[in-house]
Amino acid sequence: MMVRLYDYDVRPADPDAGVPSLRPLLEALSTDERRTILTTLFKPERMPGTMERLTTLVEDVDVSFANALITLDNATRARRFVAIDEAKAILDRWLPESAIAGVREWDIARLLEPYGDGTL
Repeated sequence: MMVRLYDYDVRPADPDAGVPSLRPLLEALSTDERRTILTTLFKPERMPGTMERLTTLVEDVDVSFANALITLDNATRARRFVAIDEAKAILDRWLPESAIAGVREWDIARLLEPYGDGTL
């Protein structure tokens, strides 16, 4: 099964250019939407074929989300990350289409491989 990956390159916040500051928008999300963001955002690939969560997940959703807000805060600098469809649906509320630098397909079975390269 394949999953669609969206490579985001979010410029620093500039309301005049249609690029909002994500932090205050994300802070208003419900707990369910926060969980979605936490579990469906990834770091850009460091090695081809690997996926790593954008932030470390802990049992307390609020603590994990506070950590994610720091990582996603584009108030003063650009942010790069990868999203899957569930996160994209939330981010599409605010980010312009130009924030997506690329779209690609990825084999979801690789998520079950510790190293993402076919080895166990």
